[in-house]
Amino acid sequence: MERAELEQWKAKDVARLLALVETERRYYQDIVSTLPIGLLVVSANLDIISANRAFRRNFNLRSQEVQRHRLPDILPLEGLAGHIEEVIQSGGTRLHMVYEPEATPGRRYLRVSIASLRNWEEESEREVLLLVEDLTDVRAALKPPPPQPVVEVKAPPAPSPDLAAAIRWKRIPLRSKSVR
Repeated sequence: MERAELEQWKAKDVARLLALVETERRYYQDIVSTLPIGLLVVSANLDIISANRAFRRNFNLRSQEVQRHRLPDILPLEGLAGHIEEVIQSGGTRLHMVYEPEATPGRRYLRVSIASLRNWEEESEREVLLLVEDLTDVRAALKPPPPQPVVEVKAPPAPSPDLAAAIRWKRIPLRSKSVR
């Protein structure tokens, strides 16, 4: 990308453009930080570059300590490193990989999607964006309730013919008492 000659820009115009860029940056940063889905930017060698608030909350990380970790330390999911390498090589995406609780930290259902990104400082280098959704609560809500034991209800026994013959209804005339 060619740079414009700065001599032709007025200081007031440059300040206005920088303010606009900063406003846009803050706007998109707010969107990413408030998403309920964990987002993670990872380098080609699996170093964590950045993580949004939802990811840090789900994995009990503080903002300052995110960049000190490698992805396998936080998400030791079988085959994830291979999928990341594949996405970096192809420049494509890998969507909706579900990991069962036996294979995840905290025994949670996780859905992971991966998308290839250019490094913003060095465009020739690739990074990946991981979307990590914790589906544990959703799975629990969708799980059918455990089957209830079947209770056998028996019909009452039919009356015996002798009992039925013994039951009679009598008609008793109503007598009215006159009130005087």
